[in-house]
Amino acid sequence: MRARLDTFHSPDVDDLRGYKPGDPQTFGFYLEFEVGSDDGEGTDIFGAMVCTPQWLLHRHSKSDVVSGYHKIIVFEYDYERLWAYIDGYCNSVVEDTWEKVAARIGRLGKWEFADMNRGLLGP
Repeated sequence: MRARLDTFHSPDVDDLRGYKPGDPQTFGFYLEFEVGSDDGEGTDIFGAMVCTPQWLLHRHSKSDVVSGYHKIIVFEYDYERLWAYIDGYCNSVVEDTWEKVAARIGRLGKWEFADMNRGLLGP
């Protein structure tokens, strides 16, 4: 099965298509994207911070070590480019089970069920 990007939205930004950051060099927002499989119905939610390198610099000291995990780092905001990047990533994921698909998409954004599958949230 192949992953399929269905939609994305942000709880931080009302209109992603029309979004114009106050400071185009220094911004960050949380993005949720819904991904399903090309052979089924339904989607799961994945989430990542979309941010610029300057945004990271303003939130961390030079002595910090910061993981890029679940961060999509951009140099300028472009809705179409962001969509194309996530869509391309999803289209490149082909696995034999949804759990394997979700694990691979989970490298880009945190899967809503990630902790449940590790037994961290109970049954």
